[in-house]
Parts: sequence; C-alpha cells; structure tokens
Amino acid sequence: MEPLAQDKIDAIVAMPVESLQKISEGGFGVTYKLNFEGKAYLRKDIRFYDSFTKWSYHTEVKYLKHASSHPAYAFVQSTPYFYGSAIKGEFGYIVEEVLYGTTLDTVLDKRFLTEEEADFIIQTLDYYISHVFHRLLKTLHLDIKPENIFLRMHHNKIIQVVLLDLGISRTVGEYGIPSGTAAYLHENTLKAMRAQAPIVHTSDLNNHALRRTTNFIYGAVAPEAAIEMLFPAALTPRPWEHDITTSLTNALCFATLLDSKIFISYLLNIPEVNINGVSSEGKTALTVAKENGDAETVTYLTEHGAQKGGRQERVRSGSGKRKTRRRNGSKRKTHSHI
Repeated sequence: MEPLAQDKIDAIVAMPVESLQKISEGGFGVTYKLNFEGKAYLRKDIRFYDSFTKWSYHTEVKYLKHASSHPAYAFVQSTPYFYGSAIKGEFGYIVEEVLYGTTLDTVLDKRFLTEEEADFIIQTLDYYISHVFHRLLKTLHLDIKPENIFLRMHHNKIIQVVLLDLGISRTVGEYGIPSGTAAYLHENTLKAMRAQAPIVHTSDLNNHALRRTTNFIYGAVAPEAAIEMLFPAALTPRPWEHDITTSLTNALCFATLLDSKIFISYLLNIPEVNINGVSSEGKTALTVAKENGDAETVTYLTEHGAQKGGRQERVRSGSGKRKTRRRNGSKRKTHSHI
C-alpha cells in the first residue's frame, strides 16, 4: 500500500459533497464515502471551529500517517490506512481506508459476545496498545473506548479489531494538557483536565482505559445460541487483501501470532477458512507458528485443522468466570465507517 499523490488527494477533496455518500456527522465534522478511480475511500471533512479542533486534526493526521507508514503495518494493521490529507480554508480533510463492519460500542448495545470473541478482542487490544503503540510507535492513543474500537465482521462473526480516532494521541512521555472521555480517564487525569493543568502522558493512561473497556467486554459474554444477528454481510477485504479467503487467512495468522488458541478454533469453524491459506504477506498460520518457535501451536493447528468442519475443542487460557450481564446505557451512534 502507498499513500495517494497529493494531486489525487486534492482531486478527492474537490469532489462536491452532493456526489458523495454521507456516512455520519458529528461535532468534529462530516464523513463521506466516495469512489475515485474505481476505488472506495473515506473522506473526513473537519471544520476548524477553534484551536482545539485544529490541533486534533493535525494530531489525527500525524499519528495515522505514523502508524500507516511504520514497517510493522505490513504485519499488523491496527488502524485504518491513511492515504493523505489537505487543508482548504477553514476545513481540514483526511482521506483513509473504508472499513466494513461496526464499532464495539454498537455490538455491546445490540448483541452479546461469544467467549471466543471477548477473549480475542481483549488480547488484540492488549497487543495493539502494549506492543504496537507503546513499544513500536512510541504513541499513546489516549481515547480507548468501545466507540473507537472497530470490528470487521464476516456473517456476524468478529474477525478483526481496528483502533479508530487518533485525534488526541500523544508521544509517550509528552507533556501537555490532557483530554479524553471522562468515563475512561484515571482520577488523577480527570483532576488535571478539569484544572487545565499539564501532565506527563504515560502508558498508565491507556492501560486504565483498557481495563474499563475490558469490564464492558466481559460483561457482554453469553452462550453462542444467545448471539443476535447484527452484521449478516460477508467480510469485505481491505485494499491489500485479494479476496475474503485472504482476509480470513490474515486473521488466522494474527490469532496465531497472539497464540490465541481459543480464537484459532473459532476461526477454523468458519467454512471459508483454510489452514493452508496464504496471507497477504505470503505466509500460512503454520509458517507464523514455526517462525515464532511455537511447537505447541504448530501441533494445535495441525490437529484442529485436520478436524475442520467438526466440533472443535474449546480451549482457553487463564481462569475465572465470565459475567453475563449486558452493559446498561442508551444506544450509541454507529461510527462513520460502513
């Protein structure tokens, strides 16, 4: 994947809104889906109402570009792909990948999660935040919450997790005035924000928000028979994925990277998943397991792959009972992505 040339970004920005499909509208602007030269893109039109909105726009551009251009993005696509940006007068524009699915917030409001889905979402978020953002990107997301966690889905099954909205992100250790969503902020951060006092931004801020989000996820776990139909459509491949089979193989390879046996089993029960399928990077799940020196997962993949189509053994790490209480609260707006 490559960013678009600036003249192409300018051409997308110049497209009249009447010719675009409005996806959502919020306090920070309007999001549209469009087709340009035969491909789908998402355009965010952000009006600079004040200095904070302008700062947030530049922050979003900075960290989306940083994430998309990092070598790790070839293996772990934790954010939407960033194609480019432009400023025209009092508006800032961001052009990025269109994602198909829905947000975790919508799922928590409208249906339960299977145990496999809950464990996988939490494992993925922990990997994204601790390894990709903190260690590789040296970046703090700082607005982790269900509304900013996007779920790619295939016939109502959760396949991949993507983090949205990097508009208040910071570099690890950066000093400045904090901002964020009050319900997910640490008490000390809340005090500093209300006083407009600067703080040193550390990984603890993300970790606290992740713990809050984890509580909501585990509170929505229910038996598979209780899972309502929310997103019946087939998975839509991301721009670098050749077809659905490649998308599912990428998901299987990532689950293998995480050593998430419970989710590997979950994926192997999907008819289109092929244990010998090749990912966008030319790897199979077995290749990933072998490269990691994970003999146990190699054996697990081989045995369960041979049983594909039958009833899989439920394997989970850790212990502890899952809550089955759904999160209370009013329904949220669906995110700007499809």
